[in-house]
Amino acid sequence: MLNDVQLERYSRQILLSKLDLQGQAALLASRVLIVGAGGLGCPLAIYLARSGVGVLEIVDSDKVELSNLPRQIGYQSQDIGSAKAEVLARELRSSSPDVQARAHTISFSEYVRNESLSCFNLVIDATDSVSAAKDLNRSSIAAQVPLLYVSAIGTEGRIFVSEGWRAERPCVECWLGPADRQEQGCQTMGVLSPSVGAIAVLAGVQAIKILLEQPKSGVFCIDTWTLDTMNLALSKDPQCAACGVDSRG
Repeated sequence: MLNDVQLERYSRQILLSKLDLQGQAALLASRVLIVGAGGLGCPLAIYLARSGVGVLEIVDSDKVELSNLPRQIGYQSQDIGSAKAEVLARELRSSSPDVQARAHTISFSEYVRNESLSCFNLVIDATDSVSAAKDLNRSSIAAQVPLLYVSAIGTEGRIFVSEGWRAERPCVECWLGPADRQEQGCQTMGVLSPSVGAIAVLAGVQAIKILLEQPKSGVFCIDTWTLDTMNLALSKDPQCAACGVDSRG
């Protein structure tokens, strides 16, 4: 049950029939792992914390740089040189006292060598890295935990809910394919700061839907400059090396 302070804090959300009191209690009982504390991870973490997600763990080995500040809204000029995960976790604890926010200043590959994903209700890929996405995808399939894939480049974004261990649901690798792709991050392609924020906010809504067991399949694509959107329907690839029938023997 929610206490009186929580009832007041989340009162506007509780009024929503899509959420209500039971849904808010479910959010407070949820555990989410966010991999990547950059332009996508910062707004995602902040909004999930302020929405009342009970446990948020942040994995990122990077430190804050000057070029991060226009779009990575969890950081200030005085944070330059500090570990992103630690700064962001501290901000979440300060703004959202109901939330347990924990920082891991290591890579995801190092994290999974020592920790299991099975304790989480959701894993979020906010790395904007194809290779990291595939590692996260396979780890989430092994743990049977939903993976929310989020990417942004220029003014465009992609959001995809992956549940590859389910017989009828495709995974990230069904979509991206087995071939390695050249990493094209914002360092080379550029990115518009509010576009990243808009994509992260939309992904935050999807994260809450997953935690309330209302996920939507398919890849959602948006160009925030033109406001064009598109939903891509995906089918499971039986030959997928990560989740296909052949990969499971």
